[in-house]
Amino acid sequence: MFRQRPLRSSLLAVAAVVAAGGGWLALAPRPADAQQMQGGAPMPWQQQISGALPIFGTGNWVVIASTEFPLLSVSGVETIRVPDGLGAAVNSMEGIFQMTSRLRPTFHVASELDFAAQQNDDAKTYLEEIGKILPQIGVVKMPSEDIVNKIIDAAAKRRVLVIKTDSMIPYGSIAIELGPGFWSVEQEQALRDAMKKGG
Repeated sequence: MFRQRPLRSSLLAVAAVVAAGGGWLALAPRPADAQQMQGGAPMPWQQQISGALPIFGTGNWVVIASTEFPLLSVSGVETIRVPDGLGAAVNSMEGIFQMTSRLRPTFHVASELDFAAQQNDDAKTYLEEIGKILPQIGVVKMPSEDIVNKIIDAAAKRRVLVIKTDSMIPYGSIAIELGPGFWSVEQEQALRDAMKKGG
């Protein structure tokens, strides 16, 4: 059994400043907090992320990872460990996104998972579970290597948060790309088309 590790680096620091009405310029370099506490007890990771979400925006990623997901050496990636399984973590994140209209998540699921579910009972159960959790639209399936490469590319310019679970489900990791909830893909395409026509 492990103890939950709080979000470190600048994420919670920025969230605290935002909540206090400050901004990026109010942040000063400081050591990572050893423990985020609430009433003498560790703050649930879901609450930590809910508090940090106001600083996330278009192009940021959140990855809900199984044990096989690599520890990425890219400087823009922060990894935390949580005590929940994959299904519970995915459910928590989907619930968090439902509470905000500011961000629109696109869920990237490894295409290998469908085939792993044919050989592994845990993968089959998990696939059925996320089928009930994830929305009907906004889910993209692609090879796991392509998903990792997209995350690495994004981390070169934007922050990525990896939520590492203890689940041992082959190809179970889900990568969530964030976009604006108040501006749809269709609206963006219409804008680009209008710009082309307008010269």
